[in-house]
Amino acid sequence: ASANIQVTANRSNKLTLQIDAGSTGWLFMAITDAKGWNALLDGEPTSIYPADIAFQAVIVSGGEHILELSYRPVSFRIGALISFVTLGYFAYDFAARRRQ
Repeated sequence: ASANIQVTANRSNKLTLQIDAGSTGWLFMAITDAKGWNALLDGEPTSIYPADIAFQAVIVSGGEHILELSYRPVSFRIGALISFVTLGYFAYDFAARRRQ
């Protein structure tokens, strides 16, 4: 099946595609198949499948769609949590020292 695809946003951790597909089919992407990628098709979560061993694919039905891919690996969330806890500790310590 053929499709017209336009990249509307391309950042290091987010890719947005505008798709006009003639019929239902697979959209293969040269994006490394790594844990942490999430996909929204028309604002709804959709599955990402491994493709050609190292890449990714999603199923897209015929018609016009917006596909948003975002990369949020577990390490990012762990780092954000550690940063938040550390900031909280320093704020508490600062407040405790000011009271003395």
